[in-house]
Amino acid sequence: MMYIAEPLSYFRNHAQQEQAGINVVLLSRIEWFEIATEAYEEGYFIESLSEYKISLINLLRDSVGLSKIYNRTKN
Repeated sequence: MMYIAEPLSYFRNHAQQEQAGINVVLLSRIEWFEIATEAYEEGYFIESLSEYKISLINLLRDSVGLSKIYNRTKN
């Protein structure tokens, strides 16, 4: 085990930040879809149709909660 006194990252996520908005979240899902598709088409990281399908399933699972985010930002 090792202890590092300095923080590894200064990134913090909170509700008032822009990336919490539904429009940014939706755009990020589109971008991840495009990245996965290009990775499959070009043979980078995703080499088989099976791996591509798994990546899309994971993206869909991650996106299921978007309605909760939308409802939270509407109020």
